[in-house]
Parts: sequence; C-alpha cells; structure tokens
Amino acid sequence: MELQDAIARVRLGESIAAVRDAYRADTLHSMGMTEHDVGPQTLRKESHAFTRKLCRALGDKCAGERKVGSALRDWVESVTDYEAWDALLSGFDFEGKKRLIERGRRLFAGPMTAHWDG
Repeated sequence: MELQDAIARVRLGESIAAVRDAYRADTLHSMGMTEHDVGPQTLRKESHAFTRKLCRALGDKCAGERKVGSALRDWVESVTDYEAWDALLSGFDFEGKKRLIERGRRLFAGPMTAHWDG
C-alpha cells in the first residue's frame, strides 16, 4: 500500500488501525505470504513505521478535515507516538483538545509540545 492510498482511505472514514492492518496484509501478500503463514510480530516494526509516517502525512496534508481528525483522535487514545499526537494537536480543533494537550505534554518533552495551542 502506498502512502497516498492510505491517506485516501482515512479521508474516506477508515480507521488508522484498519489502514495499518491492511498495509501489513498487503505487504505480506507482496512477499507471497498470508496471515496464516506468520506470527503477530511479523512486520510489526514496519507497520508501526508506516503508521507513524501516515499520521505525519495526515497532519501535513489534511489539517482540519473532520474525518481525519476523528481518526487521529481515536488513534492517539491507544498510542504514544509523537507523530500522531503532533498531527492531531497541531492541525485539528475538537472538543476535549485541552485535556489531550495536557496529557501529551506529560508524555513528550516541553520543546516538542510548545507549539500546541491550549
């Protein structure tokens, strides 16, 4: 799966977790394998790296888009990846943002969060 395809899927309302899983499945398929051939740790690092890259791209290219903001908000509830948090808190307004900024500032160093409005 290409990054542009992943962005389009999120813009259409697919969750970031679902896109991550599809990326992993596509990558396995391109290697001639299926989910049944491998364990859950296979391509975990690669899928994680792709998801971080996706979150950064969503923040850069889709700031303010409701569906994208919702997907990022759902995602940051389950991860501590700076790229996801920064994309959400830098480019989207939503109810509860102040609470997430406070939580994010506890997770990440001050210079990394100084630009978050809150």
